[in-house]
Amino acid sequence: MSSNGESVAFLDSSPIELNGTTYLETIRTSRCQIIGHFTKCDDCKRYRDNLRAIYNRWTKKSSVNISISSHINERYLDTPQKTSKISKLRNKVRTTKEQIKKLREKIKKISERFGETIDDGLHSDLISIMKGNQDRNNHAYTEGSFARLFWEEQLKAASLADAKQMRWHPAMIKWCLNLSLMSGSSYRAMRSSGFVKLPSERTLRDYTNYFEMKTGFQDGVDDQLTQEISLLRLPENRKFFGILLDEMNIREGLVFNKYSGKIIGFTELGTINDDLLRLEQEEEEHPNFAKYVLAIMVRGTLCSKLEFPYAHFGTRGITADLMFPIIDEALYRLESKGIKIISITADGASPNRKLFNMFNIDKSTVSYKAPNPYSCDGERSLFFFVDPPHLIKTVRNCWSKSGITGTRHMVVSVYVNFCVRIVTPSSLRHNIQCIFYTV
Repeated sequence: MSSNGESVAFLDSSPIELNGTTYLETIRTSRCQIIGHFTKCDDCKRYRDNLRAIYNRWTKKSSVNISISSHINERYLDTPQKTSKISKLRNKVRTTKEQIKKLREKIKKISERFGETIDDGLHSDLISIMKGNQDRNNHAYTEGSFARLFWEEQLKAASLADAKQMRWHPAMIKWCLNLSLMSGSSYRAMRSSGFVKLPSERTLRDYTNYFEMKTGFQDGVDDQLTQEISLLRLPENRKFFGILLDEMNIREGLVFNKYSGKIIGFTELGTINDDLLRLEQEEEEHPNFAKYVLAIMVRGTLCSKLEFPYAHFGTRGITADLMFPIIDEALYRLESKGIKIISITADGASPNRKLFNMFNIDKSTVSYKAPNPYSCDGERSLFFFVDPPHLIKTVRNCWSKSGITGTRHMVVSVYVNFCVRIVTPSSLRHNIQCIFYTV
């Protein structure tokens, strides 16, 4: 295929004889001048150089050694490279399994040789030793230190006959939560070893969420956000914040919450939006499964490090008219708590751009802004931004999926022309442009 999409050659299945050898198929150009079972015309002979170049490039590409850690997208690999990479991955998995097996056997042998089984009598002796050295421990660690608290909690947990009777200190719960959230498997390994006494994951789960996790806005979340902002102790000229919103893909399905008795997994956009959706879809009882989650975050601006997940909503592909009342209510709730919102940031999707236009944006100025309807002073503007990482990702995707005559060629041409005109003498511009265009 040529650059303009036209076919320049075709496969001729008529057998030909050349130098005593019969070939069942041959490649001819679209302008081939031979009719019948002859050898090749002048156009086909000239096209042989192109065929050799294509074959050499394919051979060179197939001979490239692809490592396991290669970041080349698999859609750019040919079949031999994919087969080689899969074979290497299988060998690595097999070797890793053998190493794990040997390490387990080694640990088992060390435990059998040097390990000691603690019976009830030895357990009682160890507890007596810990209680007998309590004064020495209190002298070594100051009151209020975590080391002293950890010793006391271990002694208390070891002294109880039933682990369900243990009431852990809040600082111990916080420390264990930190370990569990960093690595759940490591925490389970520490707890199952029996070397230290730690709270169960079921106990930690009760302390994970301060509020009940549900969709929509919550008054408790507003109070917590206000408290966190007050703890930052920001001056008045830095108490400005922005709203970030994004729609993320999730797996469809239903989950039963045994604490609230509710089934989670349906679309929930607020009472009014849910009623409007059911009215449009002529559904009265059965809502749709949520396919996306609209997440709203409050983030600090002007050197403030606040990052607070504010609310989320289950959607199935939200539109601007359904998103507007949600963002409008978020603005009202935040401004009523004294939280000054000056910006709204989203990706460049079509619903988000339509949402921006619904705020009566003043298009006569360069800035993309509109009056904040809930500002306490009545003069503060609301600025709208498209998230730069999404723009960079869009450019990257267009670059990756375009051909030599598409977006990739256009970007390279513009960039090379810009660089050449600024930093290159006029006598060298033409040669440098030719070099870049042939890459």
